[in-house]
Amino acid sequence: TSTFIGDADPVRLSGIAANYAVANGQFHSLPTAPVAVGAGGVRTTADDFARWLENFWTGRAGGKDVMRKMAEVPKLPNGALVDYGGGITLAAYRGLDRLEHGGSWDGFRSKMAVYPAEHFGVVVLCNRSDAGTTPRIDDVSDVYLGGLMKGPKAESSEVLQLRPLKGIAVEEAPLGAYRDKVGAEYLRIVAGPGDTRVLEYRNERRTLKLVEPGIYRADALTPFPGFDIYVAFDARGLNMSYGGDYDRFDHVEDWAPGDLTRYAGTYWSDEAQAHMTLSVKDGVLYAQMGARSAPLKPGRRGEFAFGRGGLEVPAEGPADELKVELYGLRGMVYRRLPPSAPGA
Repeated sequence: TSTFIGDADPVRLSGIAANYAVANGQFHSLPTAPVAVGAGGVRTTADDFARWLENFWTGRAGGKDVMRKMAEVPKLPNGALVDYGGGITLAAYRGLDRLEHGGSWDGFRSKMAVYPAEHFGVVVLCNRSDAGTTPRIDDVSDVYLGGLMKGPKAESSEVLQLRPLKGIAVEEAPLGAYRDKVGAEYLRIVAGPGDTRVLEYRNERRTLKLVEPGIYRADALTPFPGFDIYVAFDARGLNMSYGGDYDRFDHVEDWAPGDLTRYAGTYWSDEAQAHMTLSVKDGVLYAQMGARSAPLKPGRRGEFAFGRGGLEVPAEGPADELKVELYGLRGMVYRRLPPSAPGA
């Protein structure tokens, strides 16, 4: 009775919790932007969410078969399993299997977890941008399931988990490009005024500030207010916490690709059933897919930064095949079309 979707009910909206960003120890009220219904937009309470968690065992809404399918994970062509099912992540905590999912929007933070074998669930709802939902889920689980746990409790602070075993100060970290080990996204660490270091990420610049030994914070990016960025360095790269996600970026040497015109042409992907056209303008290589054109910046040897991912190319010689590398997408192959081919 206290759950609805979207912003269509102003009476109910007037009763929701206020949402806050936290910066320099101060609370700042955030405007509630229109929600993306589908990926988000559910307004609810802990009590109502608890009723939904019970559905994992009763199947009252949708049936038990739907709930079972939510927890199924696909098998990749190479036989490996991923950990994400139908909207639910398969995880484990201290030796117990659990299903979980987190969410965040404009200063709100939430997470739910279900332990199928123990018939136990937890939901945490927070209205401040720096709230760590995972430690709270873990703490509640310890209280109720501690006697069933099979492993020791690890350090629970989401930020402190960033700290590498052999961490270094940001001033000792190499300057230049860093590449996401999983998603092929790039960022740069550059020198700022004095002895400061600046994070260049997603076309914005943010000064890194020490907040705990070995842990540095950068202010939220413009499109995502309330999502401060936390990083920690070692000699090989950096760990990042951003919006509840953890990523590993390895330092890479800058690459000078030379003559860019050898990459110019139209490419076709059988798997994506899509064209990609590369062209050079004013000394910059551009990739166009459909109506969208984006500049490509050199990353590590044989790769360009491609949006929030990478475009693998032959480092030398003719470029007859490209591969798109993004978070959740590996090795999407595009092959050069001859000039006379349709679409070229």
